[in-house]
Amino acid sequence: SLVDAAQQGIRDITFCRLGTQGEEAHIFEGGLRFFADESPLVMTELRHAGAINTGLVEAFAAQGYAAYRLVPGLGVLAPLAGLGAPDAFLLKVFFCKPDRAATLAARGLLVRPDDAAPADVTEGAWREAISRMPYAQGLWPQGLPASSLPGADHHGRALDAWFASRHTACSPASRLAALTAALAATTQSLEAHASIGRLFTAARIARAIGRRKAAVALLDEAMRRFSAGHALALDEAFLAPSEGFDDVPVQGVAAWGLAAAVEAHERRRAWSWYYTGYASLESLDALERIGYLSPAMAQRRAVLRARFAL
Repeated sequence: SLVDAAQQGIRDITFCRLGTQGEEAHIFEGGLRFFADESPLVMTELRHAGAINTGLVEAFAAQGYAAYRLVPGLGVLAPLAGLGAPDAFLLKVFFCKPDRAATLAARGLLVRPDDAAPADVTEGAWREAISRMPYAQGLWPQGLPASSLPGADHHGRALDAWFASRHTACSPASRLAALTAALAATTQSLEAHASIGRLFTAARIARAIGRRKAAVALLDEAMRRFSAGHALALDEAFLAPSEGFDDVPVQGVAAWGLAAAVEAHERRRAWSWYYTGYASLESLDALERIGYLSPAMAQRRAVLRARFAL
């Protein structure tokens, strides 16, 4: 048991996972001595039966454990309370005391509440960064356009902040500040002019910071526009909706844009593609028809076809 861990010679525990279907708070309370002595990083589930387990957060907080969540685009932990209401897709949460937080922060794996750092953003740096991307070379072979669309300044700031968040030489706090700024700026750009390219950019940024539900909604809108006959306009540079399409050669602008939206949506829209069932198969068939079925999506399609005996 956790209580007898020290007596059994189990020491220096740095990480602990609790997954007991809603009984995590009781397990924690039953092992208070273990958690006080070892002070591990604890990973557990934030939700039970579809609801946020507030009692669990309170139980950990009472023992000096602060709550953190993973920022997917940075691969670091950040304070749960500092990033707004928990995303609908957020399942795992992490807890640790200040001593463990300090150790993880020193390794560049965690941002503490007081680790404030300005975003190291270089104005206009996005142009060179995007121009090096294979998809950009296919979409804009003559060079990136100068946008005159409403909200172009916000869009540019979002792109600059996004690429600043990619600078691994910067501190995690600075990168998180940049990613937060990118989200705010891309939201403003969408309010001014919601093109498909900006929807792609916003979906990429939202997913990176952990706003997966918002990312899916943005991709939903992009796909709705494609279905309504809207084109992927090239009068402004933008981010591919997922990292998987950064390196995908462009074999027709319309096909590339639709495929980028469909695959990103397929990857993000559910906890698991097992639950999307036949709807996923329809999307994957569409990717095959337009010639953009990636190896990962081809494997997914083969499994679903076998599942439905097709």
